[in-house]
Amino acid sequence: MRSRSTVAALLAILISALAGGVFGKSALATTETVPNHYKTFTAALTAIQTQYAEPVESDRMVYSAINGMLQTLDPHSSFMDPRTYAQMRERQEGRYYGLGLTIQSINEDITAVRVFEGSPAFDNGIRRGDVIISVNRQAVTSPAQVLAAVETARKAGRTSVLLLVKRGQAPEAFVGVDITGR
Repeated sequence: MRSRSTVAALLAILISALAGGVFGKSALATTETVPNHYKTFTAALTAIQTQYAEPVESDRMVYSAINGMLQTLDPHSSFMDPRTYAQMRERQEGRYYGLGLTIQSINEDITAVRVFEGSPAFDNGIRRGDVIISVNRQAVTSPAQVLAAVETARKAGRTSVLLLVKRGQAPEAFVGVDITGR
């Protein structure tokens, strides 16, 4: 009985070795194409960085490329850059380390399109549809300026941001929003 087990094991090893010899070359060829893909990607990224008319953010380019690759797989696969992932986790856990709202440029107005219940923005009276005119008395014309102003305040150790908002046809009103995390 022991000799049958030994013969079976030797036969399995022999079949595996033969299969590896036959199919191993095609597997090796596939792994050799991966470095070529890296070279192509790196060459494209370098060309964009050095020859594009304006400076580009390398991180944004790479994250967008990864997301594009995943979207070719199926409609359910996606990639989140670290900042987007952190924001998603904040919403899931009910914590806010920022204002707790989503902003968008609508008709050249920086508009609150979503205010998360329980967030600093919600607790201080910011509502969906409010137009942000200035942050800390600095006029803003893009969502990126609002995010940068809030981030600058946070890095400087300040715990509040002063927003000037316009609600509908009402006169403009200053609203103070505490951006401390909860």
